[in-house]
Amino acid sequence: RTTRGSRQKGVDSVTKKFLRNFDPEHSEREKRKLHRRLYQGYKRHALYDENGTYIQTGDDLCDCLNLSCAGCHYPCMKCSSPKCGHEC
Repeated sequence: RTTRGSRQKGVDSVTKKFLRNFDPEHSEREKRKLHRRLYQGYKRHALYDENGTYIQTGDDLCDCLNLSCAGCHYPCMKCSSPKCGHEC
C-alpha cells in the first residue's frame, strides 16, 4: 500500500526528470510566441476599403462578388450590412 508521501516523491522525481532538460528559451511555446509578436502587425491583403467598397473595381459588392446581389448574408453584427460574409 502506498502512502501520500511516497506518491508525492514519485511525482517529484518525474517532474525533476522533465525539468532537468527543460529550457524555456528554446521551447516550442516560446518560439510560437516570438513568431506571433513578429507578425502581429501583418494585415491580410485588403479587398474592400473602410466603406465596404470593392477596391479593385470600385463597386459596392457583396462578398459573393455578384453585381446583381443585394446581399446574401445575414446582417453583420458590426455594421448591419447583408453584404458582409463571415468577417466584416
